[in-house]
Amino acid sequence: MFANIAIVGIGLIGGSIALAVRRRWPGTQIVAIARAEAIEAALPLNAADRGGEDLALAGGANLIILAAPIRQNDEVLRQLAAAVPGEALVTDVGSTKGATVSAAAALPPRLRFVGGHPVAGAAGAGLDVARPDLFRGRPWIFTPNADTEAADIATLSSFVAEVGAQPKTMTPEAHDRLMAYVSHLPQITISALMHIVGSETGDDGLRLAGTGLRDSTRLAGSPPGTWRDVAATNADTIAAAIDDLTSLLQSLKRTLTSGDELTRVFESAQRWKQTLDEPAGTRATRTYLEMTERSALQATRVPGDGIEVVRQDNPDPKLWRRLYTDVGKEYRWTDRLRWSDDDATAYLSDPDVSLWLLSVDGRTAGYFELHKEPDDSVEIVYFGLLPEFMGRRLGGHLLTEAVERAWRIGARRVWLHTCSFDHPFAILNYLSRGFTIFRTERYLVR
Repeated sequence: MFANIAIVGIGLIGGSIALAVRRRWPGTQIVAIARAEAIEAALPLNAADRGGEDLALAGGANLIILAAPIRQNDEVLRQLAAAVPGEALVTDVGSTKGATVSAAAALPPRLRFVGGHPVAGAAGAGLDVARPDLFRGRPWIFTPNADTEAADIATLSSFVAEVGAQPKTMTPEAHDRLMAYVSHLPQITISALMHIVGSETGDDGLRLAGTGLRDSTRLAGSPPGTWRDVAATNADTIAAAIDDLTSLLQSLKRTLTSGDELTRVFESAQRWKQTLDEPAGTRATRTYLEMTERSALQATRVPGDGIEVVRQDNPDPKLWRRLYTDVGKEYRWTDRLRWSDDDATAYLSDPDVSLWLLSVDGRTAGYFELHKEPDDSVEIVYFGLLPEFMGRRLGGHLLTEAVERAWRIGARRVWLHTCSFDHPFAILNYLSRGFTIFRTERYLVR
């Protein structure tokens, strides 16, 4: 996706990004900007093609990734415009975003910044424990602001999806509040707990502790340097989280003899722990979107005479099945896999159901199904491109055609739904075409 990538900081996260890029795109040139000893370690691992300490080495990179400690990244942002004269997309990997996004506001328009945070880690630190699959199945949060170009979010989302991560977006403020509770407060609390327990019991007392203390204090081994930056750049939000915890502990302290508050807190904790421990993919989010006015459509098309969308009269069930299977296999489409030819024929013969094929230079590239319902709303039931036609900006074109066909058959409202297994660009495509979200729901995955 990028011919040249510069990575500032080549430790666990920066090194893992380099190794993941090398595995996915062997021809990409990677320059590492770090201390001399880090460069000497990175080159034999093939985590960089060249490197050094001079920030000017990032000149010519299409993508610049700031993977140093948070406050060092913020300082790099202040130096970047002078060091890099050309255009580039810039992102970071810090676990707090407010201060970094503020520092990036001074960048010139040619250096387009999107805050980022891969929610991934390892028991150790440094390049020695970096690995190319570190991000597989893990969230990678982007924190755009009002000035961020949608195309830049889409590009970065595609980039991290290709190395196995799950791209998410939220505001910098929402990110920092979320991380204060799911990451920063647990770290500070467990380190404080270990400090108190160890100080009060000493070496000999700790040796008598059960496995519960060991299991619950794994985070106490985290290096303080990293967390000093985290605390300093998210101090107000972390302080509020500490206040919440302190208030609850004081409430438990006052009611220890009755046990009522203890029971309530323990029961609540058990429920949330069950949610936390559910295997990845056990739950998913389904998002419903609608368009209630024809004028809301923000049409986009790929120019060219060889692109057309045609309705299929009396569609062949075998063609329908091939499209359903080939388009949907990456996104866990399973509900129609057991349909027989008779099932498919009966469904497709319904006068309120229509099947439309996208072709590019005579080759089938994708399809969509429309279903007109009794209330005259039209659902875009299935929609997608065949894998070999991905990445050619055909998704927006196909969705535009689907929406226009829906209005032409007398829709009062056009709607669809997607889920968290869908392509990472899916919701962005729907929102960009003028759809709005009207409901979300969590559900168990069979």
